[in-house]
Amino acid sequence: YEVAGEVTDFRSDVVVPGRVITADALQISATPQGLAISGPGQIGAVPFDVTYTQGFGADQKGRARIQGSVALSARSADEFGLGLPDGFVSGQGVGQVEIAFTKGSPGVLTLVSDLNRIALSIPDLGWSKPAGARGRLEAVVTLGKTPKVDRLTLTAPGLKASGTVAMRAGGGLDLARFDRVQLGDWLDAAVEIRGRGRGKPVGLALTGGTVDLRAMPGLISAARRANRAARWNCDWMNCGYRMALPLPGFAAISVWQAG
Repeated sequence: YEVAGEVTDFRSDVVVPGRVITADALQISATPQGLAISGPGQIGAVPFDVTYTQGFGADQKGRARIQGSVALSARSADEFGLGLPDGFVSGQGVGQVEIAFTKGSPGVLTLVSDLNRIALSIPDLGWSKPAGARGRLEAVVTLGKTPKVDRLTLTAPGLKASGTVAMRAGGGLDLARFDRVQLGDWLDAAVEIRGRGRGKPVGLALTGGTVDLRAMPGLISAARRANRAARWNCDWMNCGYRMALPLPGFAAISVWQAG
């Protein structure tokens, strides 16, 4: 047999727990092999064009999959709980998305984008990517009321970062832990970014790696203008100082330079 039809005014908060999916019209087809539902719509406030498939075979029992494309923007990053800083993303591009469902477990979302038509900016660190430049974003997110980013990898001209992100219940960043961040020619370090609530600057900690103060865009002069004192320290054969550098977008950042 083969059945085809159309569903109008579709709305569900069950397909993706914690997210409302809406669509004006979706196309449905069913055969002995399985069910397919496809068409444009929205997940939360994010536009998509995807296909939902569920096989009827014994080995596919309790499993389903969504595949397609989504609009990628600052709103999308917030909707999927990527934990990116406010103002980091502007413009709108396209991401390829896949959500795997297993009965009794949260859905797992995989998002990939070449970041075309998306501008990225960290002005306080002197870095930006214009909308016309390409890069690569890969994210694996365990969905639910409080999403968890199991893997986030970002590559763009002058920036490479990979890590995980935990969100607060109710929204907002809890802790982003990046095993390695490479920024320009001055930073190659492990970084932790801790949220302090909406509207408040995040806390930034460099937990290992190297920082070349000579190449940090404008930060040394900013520290001098703020009259921040340097404190000398010695540890075995390594002497240096710690300097608190004021960054408008962050609560504080402490760096170490060998003496």
